[in-house]
Amino acid sequence: MNREKIEIIRIFLILIITSMMFGCASNEFITRNYYILEYYAHNEKEELVREEPLDLSVIVKDTKISRTYDRKQIVFRKNGPKIVYADYDLWGVDLSNIIPDMVAKRMKNYNSFAQVQRDYFKELPDLQVQTTINNIEIIESSNSKIARLNMEFSLMEMKSEKIILLHYVEKEKEIIDGTVDGFVQNINDIILEETDIFIDKVYKFYSGELPKDTENEENIERIDFNLVDLYQDGVSAGTGMLLMPSLTKSDNEEYYYIFDSKNNSIVGRFGEVKSLPQGKYTIRFGSGDISQQMAIEDVNIYPRYRQIIEPTWGCLIVDIIDKNRNYAKVNYEVFSMKSGESYGSEFPADEAVGEQDKVWVLKPGIYKIVINNEPFNTYTNFTTVQIDANKAKQLTIVVDTDDDGNPLNMVGAGVLEDIGLGQDLSKTSYSHAIHANLNLYSDNSVDKDEQIYSITTNIQYDSHFEYDNYPYHYNLKSLLEEGATKTTDTDLRKSADELDIRNTFLYYFLKNLGFYGRFDINTHLISDYVYLNEGVDYVKFSSDEELEEFHAADQNESLEMKKNSSFFPLEMKQGLGINLQLLKSSKTNLSLRGGLGLRQDINNDVYSVLSEDSNLAQQDTINGFDLTNANKYIALDNNVTEGIELSAEANFKLPIDLTYSTNAEVLIPFDKEESVSTEWENSFDLRLFKYVSLNYKFKLSNKPSELGEDYWLTEHSLFLRISYFIR
Repeated sequence: MNREKIEIIRIFLILIITSMMFGCASNEFITRNYYILEYYAHNEKEELVREEPLDLSVIVKDTKISRTYDRKQIVFRKNGPKIVYADYDLWGVDLSNIIPDMVAKRMKNYNSFAQVQRDYFKELPDLQVQTTINNIEIIESSNSKIARLNMEFSLMEMKSEKIILLHYVEKEKEIIDGTVDGFVQNINDIILEETDIFIDKVYKFYSGELPKDTENEENIERIDFNLVDLYQDGVSAGTGMLLMPSLTKSDNEEYYYIFDSKNNSIVGRFGEVKSLPQGKYTIRFGSGDISQQMAIEDVNIYPRYRQIIEPTWGCLIVDIIDKNRNYAKVNYEVFSMKSGESYGSEFPADEAVGEQDKVWVLKPGIYKIVINNEPFNTYTNFTTVQIDANKAKQLTIVVDTDDDGNPLNMVGAGVLEDIGLGQDLSKTSYSHAIHANLNLYSDNSVDKDEQIYSITTNIQYDSHFEYDNYPYHYNLKSLLEEGATKTTDTDLRKSADELDIRNTFLYYFLKNLGFYGRFDINTHLISDYVYLNEGVDYVKFSSDEELEEFHAADQNESLEMKKNSSFFPLEMKQGLGINLQLLKSSKTNLSLRGGLGLRQDINNDVYSVLSEDSNLAQQDTINGFDLTNANKYIALDNNVTEGIELSAEANFKLPIDLTYSTNAEVLIPFDKEESVSTEWENSFDLRLFKYVSLNYKFKLSNKPSELGEDYWLTEHSLFLRISYFIR
């Protein structure tokens, strides 16, 4: 490797380090999270507190934990036998110590025994309590997460070493907020509640209410607790937390209001944790006016505790489209079927311009949705939907349209898919569309001072696949375009034939900073021909300037010259480096990239016009052939370029249904004899109405042209596009 290349790589590494330092200034590293269990006094049961303790001494031994779970990593179980140890979610306490500490403290606070110790007695105690953890894990499925605890409490006589009481626990509880915090809090609650049940059994055992042979007794009782979470840093003593779960997993659900004992109000938002002083509160929420809203009273907030409210409400999202699945701007109104009251009217969200769906928060029941300003008692243009507690539903209404695309009456409606609580948003998305274009095209690829125009019709198949599961992101875009053109002096001929595939993989080691890898392919499917004028000959040369073939035309004959074969030229681009996400929202997306780039131009059976400046072009005869009236073509060599690549990619959703996309790429070759390569693509898409849009593309590049000159190549295309979205 020569010195110049080493210097370039050194500069590139400095850029990477600088980018990482820049990212550290504004982002946090992916850190490890540590979780603890601790004793809570607020859920003690007064009826278990004894005035006189049992005249017995007891030692609470360290908890035995099965080997699978006796480690720092929190365990995730998939459907079936597969388990996964979390890399970044760890126990911050020793479970074998903290669990018996909690049990012992419960017994002391209840005054259960005359003496309760953890590890030392001067004399042999009367009893021993042994706890065993068989399973402690998060069970993950496609639409929920569940905390599971399989545990045993045993009471044993120390002298006889006989188990006299056994309490078996097998508990599974849904993690309402789907977080590891919620899992830990569930486990914390279950352990303390099952300790209460065990202590109660001990009392009944010694009072004679339980039979002596209880070794095989199992307890599979399900108890519903709503306090789900654990101590979090930054929350002072006397402060707790409140969470009203988001049923739609969106950031557009309505706000709710929290009232304290003095009727002071605080605003909260569904899905966001709200810190509150310890106390009792009333929560008011829901769509409609005050009389239609819901209230939850006597909500207790405990110090260092997150109170998660079990949803007693449901949510509704309304989409309105035409029969071609295009957005339809139609006013709709929501009525209660029971009372006939209106909860309000709204227009559906136009996602193409970044609007978000209106989320209706409603009491469980049946609701009537009407369009076109129909009254409640209408028998046309209406549908009904059942809203259930703890569920979100997306209602799709389909309307007819006239010849101008204006919405008319309803032709269908229904709930196509429920959105369940705790359901993960799909990590994958894909779409397919077919576009038919009428194209006005101009370029200066033949003469830099002259623009050539033509009218073209073509068909495009556009597909997009995306996988997004932070910190991983994969994007696949492909565009297949085939078209024909007609000019004033030519017949109908092939004008467009392109297959463009772009793959990008991202791994974020910071919030907005990560590594990227990409692999792009650009090729075509059909062989390309050059149509010569009457009486014009052509000659082909190999890449080393040897004569390959000569074709002479008669005076009135027009020849076709095969310029390239199917799939060639094949252009491939690979890149590896740093990706910085500067902007990301529903309307704006901007990324900057820098790294090592590789370009390969595979030119099997590909010919280009011979440069007029070459010595070969100046020759009038070769091997006895007269070339004075011949077009000369030469085979292109394969070309590989290595260097530093820099790129910027952005998408902007602008007013008046205008979308702008841009992609700029620069490749700085390691070989100083090679020129810097620049490509800048711009696309403007203006939706006129329904499925018709106006699309303008502008591309600027400095690639060497077929004429052998190095100048800025400009490509313009204007499409009147008719689109059909498959999905």
